Amino acid sequence: ATEHCGSLWNLWDATTGKIHPAWPPQVRPLAFTPDGRSVLLQQLGRERVQRVDLQSDQFPDDDRAYHQTEVRALVALPGSNRLASGASDGVRVWDVEHGRVVRRFEEPARITALASSPDGRHLAAAGPDGVSLWNLDSGKTILTASEFSQAKEVAFSPSGRELAACGDAGLALWETATGKQLHRFSIHHKGFAALAFSSDGKRLSAHSYDQTF
Repeated sequence: ATEHCGSLWNLWDATTGKIHPAWPPQVRPLAFTPDGRSVLLQQLGRERVQRVDLQSDQFPDDDRAYHQTEVRALVALPGSNRLASGASDGVRVWDVEHGRVVRRFEEPARITALASSPDGRHLAAAGPDGVSLWNLDSGKTILTASEFSQAKEVAFSPSGRELAACGDAGLALWETATGKQLHRFSIHHKGFAALAFSSDGKRLSAHSYDQTF
């Protein structure tokens, strides 16, 4: 899957090098289902999440109206048949197979990015209102960092023990289990737009708005 024009996506057939035949125009955030057999997407101008069956090239009649506004982020939860979606009306965690919402988080609103821990037990969100972290087993909120406003991206370390976020406020690192802040880096006056952990979890890289790392 590739992004173009800032926010629209295409799905390519790796064998033929062509755009997938069932792919609709003007698609917003997407995620593969955990079994890799379907893709979840939202077409511009629609308030429903749709599922494309990659085996049959069909859109099953199970559009899911889990948000009242445009979906901004989708992420598959490892080790389960669940996905999470984020929009300006909060976060929904839903069972793909049965088409039902299993968790709802109304705050914070205006979600722009989501990340799942490697074991699928924790979910983090970033947006203009800050960073949030939830335990999906209990449904409890572990962290609400409203002071870290205008957050752009969140990522878990490979071990899942740490959560990092970046944005206009800089970089921050929290302990996943407790929500305790471990580090706060305000080392770039223009802020950061993206971040990633190294495969061993010992390094954290971030990309700034001035095109530096």
